[in-house]
Amino acid sequence: MPKTNLHIFLFHLYGEGRDPYLPYFVMHNDRVKLDGVALFRDDKFVHRINSKESFLLKIMVEKAKSGQIPFEVTINNRKESGLLKNLHSHAVFDLNTTKPIPSIMVKLTVNGQIKDYSKWLQLSNPQVLHQMEKELSSYLQKEATSFVKHLQKLEVDPVGFGDFVLVEARHGTTPTSKRFIHK
Repeated sequence: MPKTNLHIFLFHLYGEGRDPYLPYFVMHNDRVKLDGVALFRDDKFVHRINSKESFLLKIMVEKAKSGQIPFEVTINNRKESGLLKNLHSHAVFDLNTTKPIPSIMVKLTVNGQIKDYSKWLQLSNPQVLHQMEKELSSYLQKEATSFVKHLQKLEVDPVGFGDFVLVEARHGTTPTSKRFIHK
């Protein structure tokens, strides 16, 4: 779950170029249960994202030191699933304004621990570990791209891409590339 509080929610609600989000709770067996993140367009609820998408949102909007995401990869022609526990992550945004429509490249760096994987997978072997890192990188890239496309389809921007572009436009700079690192 990305960090939020009243101040963050109001900043996202009244600011330009981003949309607010809140925890999404449901009742389950007479208990309140966290069931993802509620996305808003202005002050209207639009959609609920699940825990996997919440993890992706978290690592895009803050330097995260917690969270986990289930994964499925293929190693040595065998399907493998497990859990990637985030130890530290951060995002870097690169704005490219050389084309008529600006584009943003997001570089996610995730240092994590692989948990709940099969015994046959020998991660102590450097070649297997390198292949696992490559497969996990590809998996996270695919999931993050799919998530951003989903946000675009919903016409919501909880990450703040629009805010990033607006800040650059307000400064009157016309660089071909501008970098922003979440602090």
